[in-house]
Amino acid sequence: MKQTVCVLCLFLMLLLAGERGFGQEELPQFKFHSVILQASDLKYAPRDDIIEPAVIATEGRIERPLGKYYLYYAPHDPPGGICLAYADKPEGPWHEYEANEGLIGACECDTISTITMVAMTTLTKGRPGYISDPVLDVASKQIIYAHCVASNKVFGPNGPSNPFSILTHSEDRSGASLRSTFPIGYMTTSLEMHPVKKQILFHQAKAVANSTEDRACRTKLCCVPVGDFEKLFTQWDQWGWHRVTYYGDLKEPVFDLADALGWKVVEEA
Repeated sequence: MKQTVCVLCLFLMLLLAGERGFGQEELPQFKFHSVILQASDLKYAPRDDIIEPAVIATEGRIERPLGKYYLYYAPHDPPGGICLAYADKPEGPWHEYEANEGLIGACECDTISTITMVAMTTLTKGRPGYISDPVLDVASKQIIYAHCVASNKVFGPNGPSNPFSILTHSEDRSGASLRSTFPIGYMTTSLEMHPVKKQILFHQAKAVANSTEDRACRTKLCCVPVGDFEKLFTQWDQWGWHRVTYYGDLKEPVFDLADALGWKVVEEA
């Protein structure tokens, strides 16, 4: 049965217990406080439900946070995804993040790309990441970002839509897969964020074409890399095959984020 409210008594009391410094032998007394989020009050609640809430304190973790506490939650049914609310006190009031779409289109259990997409979609206030298996075309000195899952709103939910076609999936020639025709002439930023290494893999490229060749994945964005094309070959064995691409010149905010976290940026081009 769908739950139309998000009751966070346990999470909030555990959070308060952690702040008060309870020892292992002491347990707090739990009691109901209030309903802090209700699906019917949210702008983004595609299935009128909320599940899997998780609360964190932002102090010492996030620079210039929206509030002292972040609440991550999700719609139960498709399209699913991850959403954010924030507050200055555990009991609220809680505010829905304005760019919530809940759509994180990662695949193949790739947690590193998922982390990257969550972080960067938040940083860009809603722009979707395009996870891909890049191909390096040495003849044209282009990098081709290829995948069978792609957005048609590369500038975010309030931006313009780009054309798309619905085809079969490339590998098995069955089912349905989206071919998104991305806008050209724009700078793109591709990266991966690794919390264990405390590193951000980074390169940029200018979008120049969309390939409709009937090989490999359905969506294929062709770009000219900024920097040393040959150097792009050096990181695949250390970081894996996937990259997450965002539209826009995001070098400055990415480097600022790395500085705030104390991470290193690895420029792969």
